[in-house]
Amino acid sequence: MITNRRILKSFEEVQHSLEESLREVALDSHQQLLRDVRKENKELSKLQDQLQQVRSIVEKVCLSIKSDKVNSYYPVPFGSLYNVCKNIADPSSFGDGDLKRLVSQTIFEYIILLCYYSVTNECVQGLPAVYEAEQYFKRVSDSTLRSFIYCFQTSASNIRLLSQNVQKEIKKRRSLHQTWSLKALSFDLLKSIRPRINKFMVVRNFRFVGLPKKPIDIASLLSDIPRGVVHERLEIINQSSKDYTIKLGNLIAEFDQPSDGNNDPSELNLHNYEKRLKSLQSFFELSMSDSNLTDIVKCSASFHKDHPLRKFIKPSVLTRYWPSMLLCLLYGPSSIMTLWNSRYIIKDFIMNNVVDFAKGLILNWLWAPLKQVWSTVRHDEGSAISVTSQETLNSDMDSLTRMIVSFVVDNSDSATNHPIDPILLSTKVEHGDLTEFMEIYETQLHHPIKNIATGGLVRSLLIQLQKTKVDGSMALNGIDKMLKSQQLVFGVVALSPALVILYSFSVALKRFIKLGNVWSNVKCYREQIGISLNNVERILNYSNQSADSDEKHLNQGLLVIEVSNLYKLGSFLIPHSRRKEWFRDVEELVDTNLDSNAHINVVNRIYHVYGRFLLH
Repeated sequence: MITNRRILKSFEEVQHSLEESLREVALDSHQQLLRDVRKENKELSKLQDQLQQVRSIVEKVCLSIKSDKVNSYYPVPFGSLYNVCKNIADPSSFGDGDLKRLVSQTIFEYIILLCYYSVTNECVQGLPAVYEAEQYFKRVSDSTLRSFIYCFQTSASNIRLLSQNVQKEIKKRRSLHQTWSLKALSFDLLKSIRPRINKFMVVRNFRFVGLPKKPIDIASLLSDIPRGVVHERLEIINQSSKDYTIKLGNLIAEFDQPSDGNNDPSELNLHNYEKRLKSLQSFFELSMSDSNLTDIVKCSASFHKDHPLRKFIKPSVLTRYWPSMLLCLLYGPSSIMTLWNSRYIIKDFIMNNVVDFAKGLILNWLWAPLKQVWSTVRHDEGSAISVTSQETLNSDMDSLTRMIVSFVVDNSDSATNHPIDPILLSTKVEHGDLTEFMEIYETQLHHPIKNIATGGLVRSLLIQLQKTKVDGSMALNGIDKMLKSQQLVFGVVALSPALVILYSFSVALKRFIKLGNVWSNVKCYREQIGISLNNVERILNYSNQSADSDEKHLNQGLLVIEVSNLYKLGSFLIPHSRRKEWFRDVEELVDTNLDSNAHINVVNRIYHVYGRFLLH
């Protein structure tokens, strides 16, 4: 919590003060101390045991504060503290410089700090829920339909409370041997709620005398009753939240307030623990003269056990959703039977659409592409991507060469007067030079019918067909070379869908563990942080203008609540490596030793240091 670091510092100051005092006593009067210890061994031993018992509790609280958990809280065992307070004398009953006074005063300071730790944590945790309930009832009161729904949701609990009150009244009358009847109880009940009805009619309908007579007015009155109930609840929550916020602000402002010339002269001679005890007495509205530390411990234990703020939160989940639960109970068994009868269909659906999908994703889209990529990197045989075989291209090319050479040699007498060199002609054909063949082909086209009849033109056309086949094979060979050069890229592309799915799953799992939701709440957190920073600046701007002490304490309490919200929300967005800096800077916003201008500077520092994590 936001106040825990200050409490930890106070614990360390008390321990350091005790060590320094014991060192001074040991150095100033060593022999006298030894004689006193031997003489009063029993009483000092008792104080020592009590100090060790309280210190063990303090150590557990300190460990809880030092943990990385934002909402870390160690429940204080007030039963043990109460037993210690009953069996220890007030430090003022001992003389100055007495060792027993020093030890008992240290025990008192520890106990007061533990009470302060419990009370502040309960308030800082409870008041945001009260303000959330306030917003909830405001939304409900703005709509007549929502007000009707709220009254219907709370009708079960109201009927239960009414029946309990009626039973108590019956038992009370029986114990007093009084006669009772249902009619009498009804009149008494109507008499008890009549002032609330009159108040509602005056405040909500401006009707001061009599009941409405027109049907429209009667219907309007009945429709306003639920909204009146909600408004009455809202007023109670508003007043309670304001009162406890003022108490919290007063407690935090006065608990560590140093004594100076502006304080009351009667407070100048008070010890530190006595001033802190006085601030706790003011929080619990106890008398300064008739209450002591034992009363503070009892009130703190009661405040922890029966938290008054829990009375002002919004209705529980059971209260709000019992109509839906009732429908589930009515129609749930038939739905369960339908699901049970369809269990094999559901099983097959899950196997086909979930299990097989996950299995195929891992084996076919992750494991197989990974093996292919690894084989490509290692240049394993059989891992290359091929469209056609190199041997097929070579055999087709050799066949084409032989066919052209044979054709040209057979028709050379009629086409040219130069002798034909088969080796040179083969070399030309391999390089794509078909001049001799094309000259013979052009000559045959002059007498196509004759050459078809003799078979020469048919032979030329078959060679042209073989040439087309070789050209296609060469094109496929080029594509094959391009694929082999990009084989690793294709393997990585084949992995991409599985990697995207696995990355999305890992991000969703991380958000579920960290934020409690598989969807991204970062935008929502940033909006809430922006609202909290805005409220912090507004409170700091108004802090110097409020002259009333209650207004100052209200602003201090509101500041603590907003900073606590900022403290918690920021821990979700700030990187873990800078989280300690974040906690340190945010805690400075509630440091009572700084003025409002220094607090504004802290807000500006938060903006320009952590803005890229919180607001972008």
